[in-house]
Amino acid sequence: MEMICRDADLVRYEPVLFGDCGIVSQTICGGEGGVIAGTSFTVAGADFVSGGVEAGQVVHLYSAEEGIDGVFEIVEVAGAEELMISVIRADDENGAICDVVGSEVRYSIVSYAAQIRDVTFELTKYFGLGPGDSSSEYGLADVIDTGDLRRACVFAVLAGIYATLGRQAGDASGHWEKSLFYQRKFERAREACRIELDSDGDGVGEAEISGGGFRLRRG
Repeated sequence: MEMICRDADLVRYEPVLFGDCGIVSQTICGGEGGVIAGTSFTVAGADFVSGGVEAGQVVHLYSAEEGIDGVFEIVEVAGAEELMISVIRADDENGAICDVVGSEVRYSIVSYAAQIRDVTFELTKYFGLGPGDSSSEYGLADVIDTGDLRRACVFAVLAGIYATLGRQAGDASGHWEKSLFYQRKFERAREACRIELDSDGDGVGEAEISGGGFRLRRG
């Protein structure tokens, strides 16, 4: 299923969720012995492909000896043992940038794809789009610019993640506060959505959904 946002969108707001403060049970792979050379991260004997690693996910890299402790966007799965990584980019169109060098690096890849999938379904259902609304003639592929939807999706996912962390750890870490903070941001972002739809691919929107309302632009 096509999803509205990715882990790389979440990390721009909450990088801590992809390190030791994240949901450990959602770590899809990890280990040690990694080598960083610019935008290339390799691990001998790894199998990122069968492990389900994908572009748009996030890897946490750590080496106390070499002063490395940060999260990086996975730009490409270049092979079973190699990832192309980048510092978190402001725009997906920007090229990968990473000048870190290290060996014997520990790594872990946490993914919140399950939460993103659920929110994608609920948001598209709310706005009358597929896949959430299976009867709709419009789907995510028909949205000219998904920026507004992506922002709302990110906030909803973050609200859910912090609610989960709150249930696990109680209120000592302020997780419930964060959950409510992102819930409020989600509600405002959803209300502010302006979604233009183009089903015939001519680049001209024939319909618009605005804050939950649907309006045809032309016949």
